[in-house]
Amino acid sequence: MQWVTPSGFPVANRYRKSNPTRVRLPFLGSSLTISDGYLDEPRKKKVLNSAVANVTHSMDSSHLTLSVNAAVVNGITNIMVIHDCFGAMAPDVWPFAGLRRGLLAWMYHDYNPLIQLGGRKAPPPPDPDFEILAVCESQYFDR
Repeated sequence: MQWVTPSGFPVANRYRKSNPTRVRLPFLGSSLTISDGYLDEPRKKKVLNSAVANVTHSMDSSHLTLSVNAAVVNGITNIMVIHDCFGAMAPDVWPFAGLRRGLLAWMYHDYNPLIQLGGRKAPPPPDPDFEILAVCESQYFDR
């Protein structure tokens, strides 16, 4: 399972089975099994169980990357990020928030993760009551 995020970063949800090797320890006759490289065979359950979290994290990461790059282009250079949280100097808080809202809205407007993952041939029909670009105007979307 692999995809490219809106920021252009390639992601591979690749979990492979390990190549186990038995190691005998010289004391007390102990032995243990360690991994000595990987096989080409996927760990199917792990790939499936981690897919949603990894897609979500990659989209958060893409939003962070696009937001910081746009902020720097706009002269906002004192930025702190932790996972999916942003911080800026007091005079930059509102302009930076506006940039982030706009980028988030356009990111999902132009990029459908379901299509990128090959889960659907066409996007699901839009909800007539939901307008993704309205996020640009919302003051409360990221509170």
